Amino acid sequence: MAGRARKHEYGADLVWSPANAEASVLAVINGARHTLAVDNEEMGDSTVTSALAAAAHRGVNVTITMTEDSEWDGAFSELARDGVHIRLYPDSSRALYIHAKAIVADAGLRGRQALVGSQNFSVASLDYNRELGIRTTSPAVVAAVSAALTRDYAGATPYSP
Repeated sequence: MAGRARKHEYGADLVWSPANAEASVLAVINGARHTLAVDNEEMGDSTVTSALAAAAHRGVNVTITMTEDSEWDGAFSELARDGVHIRLYPDSSRALYIHAKAIVADAGLRGRQALVGSQNFSVASLDYNRELGIRTTSPAVVAAVSAALTRDYAGATPYSP
């Protein structure tokens, strides 16, 4: 099909940067009705942080687990003020380092979904880099990712501005 893009070139469940990554991340966040759990390495994309704050404002229980980095303090402060629950691991060789990029919406409920991949919540990762993820509603996958994110959150220290 030279010269013409195929309608489903990437597959409906694949999340490619820069093609559809930000839209896919936002779809999972905006689709959450009850719970939203996030593990991510970076928090530098204002569109994503705004969507996370909006989810908390509409009553979604939003939890974020990351590794401490002062670069994200501004985003963390704003998110905490908006009702997002943030827990952090210290940036040390003895602590768990959160390098995962995963979002789970409404685990165990109707409408559950997860997105896992290599996309950080940064402009570069979502809009410029070649990154790949997958979005799924598979009950087994959503449950497994949710369990890992729940353990990560439980083991981290609550953020305080």
